[in-house]
Amino acid sequence: MDLTVAILARDEADRIGDAIRSASFADEVLVLDCGSRDRTVSLSRELGARVVETDWPGFVEQRNRALGEARGARVFFLDADERITPELARALVVEEGAARVRDPAAIEAVGV
Repeated sequence: MDLTVAILARDEADRIGDAIRSASFADEVLVLDCGSRDRTVSLSRELGARVVETDWPGFVEQRNRALGEARGARVFFLDADERITPELARALVVEEGAARVRDPAAIEAVGV
């Protein structure tokens, strides 16, 4: 597995769907949720993200947890209110001059 897109989240149900969809080209979308009381966890799972439920030990520690949980050799952090553009998606999947992506059509569909 090459690329994991990691999202740190809490109570982001109103935003996280578009973020996950914009990362659908990645080998893995990982959501670290720290106690959401809304639909963040269920929505993330419905959209195909792998969800790890955890506490909030602090920003640096949470990012380190994400790095430890990620299955990809490369990790890109995305905030729940951010979107990956098709141009950024192409840049993230270029590896040694050749595009490598699980679903090439997903890059074009990223335009959330």
